[in-house]
Amino acid sequence: MSFVHLHLHTHYSFLQGLGNPEAFVMRAKELGMPALAITDTDNLHWAFEFYLLCKKKWIKPIIWVEVFICEQGQKYDARDAKVYSLILLAKNFNGYKNLIQLTTKAYLDGNVGSKAQIDFPLLEKYAKDMIALSGDLASELAQHVVSGRDNAFLLERIAYYQRVFWKENYFLEIGEHPDRGSQGAYNQKLVELSKLSGAPLVGTNDVHYARADDAEAQDFLSCIGSGRRVDDPDRRTLIDGNYSLRPAEEMRELFAYAPEACENTLKIADMIDIEIPHGKPLLPVYKLNEKEEARKILYTELYPNDFELLT
Repeated sequence: MSFVHLHLHTHYSFLQGLGNPEAFVMRAKELGMPALAITDTDNLHWAFEFYLLCKKKWIKPIIWVEVFICEQGQKYDARDAKVYSLILLAKNFNGYKNLIQLTTKAYLDGNVGSKAQIDFPLLEKYAKDMIALSGDLASELAQHVVSGRDNAFLLERIAYYQRVFWKENYFLEIGEHPDRGSQGAYNQKLVELSKLSGAPLVGTNDVHYARADDAEAQDFLSCIGSGRRVDDPDRRTLIDGNYSLRPAEEMRELFAYAPEACENTLKIADMIDIEIPHGKPLLPVYKLNEKEEARKILYTELYPNDFELLT
């Protein structure tokens, strides 16, 4: 049985993930995986190259992004706000264009404080043709669970995302990371909420490097990113867990208590069909009915103050 990784950071998640996207594609090919998603933080820098490489290697490309949503609004300083992570996957070319809009607006309009961010109205505007994973321990749902919110509130927030993305396109993300203290209890809560809400589970590994023996190098990288020393006991680290692109057998063993979480990674891959047009000019076409009108448009754009002299 196979498995598809749907939460993965390359070195385009700056100073977080280790390794270029090609290394992850080649690792997925080596493991016989039918599809792969790379969910870099806030950006789609390698999306088109990733798409072409996956096509070349006969792996289905899943176009990705991990966004941050500011509850108080896009213009609010993230350092003083409630900010939640969310994984978004494009179902088709239109969903890919919506991801481009979200990431662009996150940087142009929401790049305040420490994060490029969106807000809920913007998410609702561009949610069409996308699949959403609830996210890891930085997600809205996880933060509400950890803070002790009751089931009624949690189910209300799940229902919100099901309305935004449609029920079949929203999944509750579980991960097996014992080094994260609250992960086990959070997973148990998500299994319960899945039964109550009907929102399906999906398993991920929050991949930050291609192979297990890359863990130490990624840890050094994270020290650079956080400005902390390796021997600092209070720094955040992934060194005590396995955040590699793990084989399908290992992932299915991890989620033996919820096998549907693995099956749903394959289901999500089947739901995605992206074809990005390329190889031909994509310049806009201007339809001009009369020669004089074309001449006027050209000259008014080039010489707006001198058009009368040129007619």
